[in-house]
Amino acid sequence: MKHGRERKLQGFEIVRAIHIDPMPFDIDRNQLLSSTFKFKRHVASQYCHMAIEKLYNSLS
Repeated sequence: MKHGRERKLQGFEIVRAIHIDPMPFDIDRNQLLSSTFKFKRHVASQYCHMAIEKLYNSLS
C-alpha cells in the first residue's frame, strides 16, 4: 500500500489481498473456460467462492 500511496493511486487501485490458485484454467479439468477459451464468470465465482470469502474476511 505504501507504493500505491506514493504514486497517488486511488483506494480501489491498490491491491490489498491476492489468491493464486495452483490449478490452471482448463476446459476439461475445472470447466472455467468455454470451448472458445472464454472465461465462464458464473462458474468461476462458484469455484473460487471460499477463496474470495477468505480474502474479504482477511481485510476486516
